[in-house]
Amino acid sequence: MSTIQELAHEFVSQRNWSPRQLAERSGINQLTINGLLNEGNIPRKAEHREYLRVVLGLSIEDWADALLESSNLPNLPDEDAPLQVLIAKHMFLQGLTERGLAKLSGIPYGTVLGVVRKGAIPRGNSLHRIGDALGLEPSLVAAALQRSGGNPQSLPGMDNPEGDIEEGLAPLVARRIRKLGLSIGSYAERLDVGYLQLSRFLDSGEPPEDSTLLSALRSDLGLEEDEFQTAIQAGEQERKPGTVVARKGEPPPDASQLQQALIRYLNSNKLTIKALSEMLSLSQITVSRLVKQGVRPARSRTHQQLRQLLGLSEDEYGDLLADRLEKSTTSKRVASEALTPKTAAHRQRSGNSPDHESTAALIAKTSVKSGESDEFEASTIELSEAEILDSVRKLKGTKRQSFFSYLQRLLRP
Repeated sequence: MSTIQELAHEFVSQRNWSPRQLAERSGINQLTINGLLNEGNIPRKAEHREYLRVVLGLSIEDWADALLESSNLPNLPDEDAPLQVLIAKHMFLQGLTERGLAKLSGIPYGTVLGVVRKGAIPRGNSLHRIGDALGLEPSLVAAALQRSGGNPQSLPGMDNPEGDIEEGLAPLVARRIRKLGLSIGSYAERLDVGYLQLSRFLDSGEPPEDSTLLSALRSDLGLEEDEFQTAIQAGEQERKPGTVVARKGEPPPDASQLQQALIRYLNSNKLTIKALSEMLSLSQITVSRLVKQGVRPARSRTHQQLRQLLGLSEDEYGDLLADRLEKSTTSKRVASEALTPKTAAHRQRSGNSPDHESTAALIAKTSVKSGESDEFEASTIELSEAEILDSVRKLKGTKRQSFFSYLQRLLRP
């Protein structure tokens, strides 16, 4: 596998681009791009790495492999990897940097840097929290630690996978979700409880009052009543949030309602960032920021395009922008479920179609503010009729269906 530097050089050479053009296309400053091309320095910010990955057209797995190669680390299976490789590999797969992993795990940045860059072996409790933040099984971390010359017995909680109940209920539930390899949404479905209610509980660390949710959590955790009450009391005394790393293809824990709706639209229609950017006539960087980073658009025209894409009324779209936790039944369904072409078609038949005339009023009503520069908005492309027809002929399968669904909504009077 090539390094990030080699892949970037190959990319600009094939297109006869200058470093400045790559910087403009990726939204990264030119000094950072020069450092990558000339010295092999990888961008330090997670969002810059993501923008570069999108521009280079690499999958998450290929990007992680290239980062390992750039770090002079071997790409080994988890069951054969030493501790340094195991942690670095899963950190890259999660789209994290050392600083991001430090923040997620609550471990000092220097400690995480020592593990990933130098192969240092931290104290057992620190390593346990790092592995926990990455969703790694304790047995996998223990085996990697032993291969690196460490003592697996130094890891806490090996005989208690659910951890210490005195941490509080939210960390206990978050650990359970990571152990199952689920997202918050998938875990909510498993328990048959509301996603927003579960997400709010994990974010705040405050034990919920809803008896149905509490009963479902106690049953899934397999705790005795006195143990469960101890966890609740610990959470009431010191509210510790429960951190769940987002799984591939799932909204991150802190995703806005608009971001969640866009991600689920992509998943339900089996679209890529590139395909969605083509549908909306926006750059891939802009769409990536909308979907991956949750950045809100700066232009009213983009808001109108998104509202039409999702098939929402102004009130429903306003709810998404406002991130309201308490919504009508319709708005909750929009925020937590995928909006498919079938749903949009039903709304067309029932006459519940969005009014496209008041986008400016909607933006003013919801007080949307964004620091996003207009330079990330794709410029209007003028095509001849022949070019348009030729582009339509190239669309296949779900892309073709999604395009015509969007076109019908766009042309609706």
